[in-house]
Amino acid sequence: MSDFLMIIFIIIPIILGIVTTILVINANHKLKNSLSCEGTIVEFYENSAETSLGIDSHATTRSPVISYSINGREYKFTANYATSSMKIGDKVTLLYKVDDPSSATIKNGVFLVPIITGSLTIFFILPIIIYIKLKNNGLINF
Repeated sequence: MSDFLMIIFIIIPIILGIVTTILVINANHKLKNSLSCEGTIVEFYENSAETSLGIDSHATTRSPVISYSINGREYKFTANYATSSMKIGDKVTLLYKVDDPSSATIKNGVFLVPIITGSLTIFFILPIIIYIKLKNNGLINF
């Protein structure tokens, strides 16, 4: 059983590490190939979806709709995440593609997913480090 756990705790962080690396590279590429501007939250889009918990169980997500202007032309987009502190009228820094100003994202969210996957990588690496340390000190022998 311990061999199976060791395999799981070795394979999962390797996969998560690769995914995190790819996500960080993509985020850096987005930062280098985008321009920034200021946008304003003008409303929130609410989406309700049924969860797997049952028929009467629904999850509601709130996504900010952000308005911004590039070269005098107005754009709006619905962001893919929101924080509880976001309110209508709040200003947010956006990144948009030079060749497609209608394609934007919230700048603060660029590294959100890599932070999550990187944290999970550390979560799975820590037991391996502890196991190796305890085994090398003779405190465990399996």
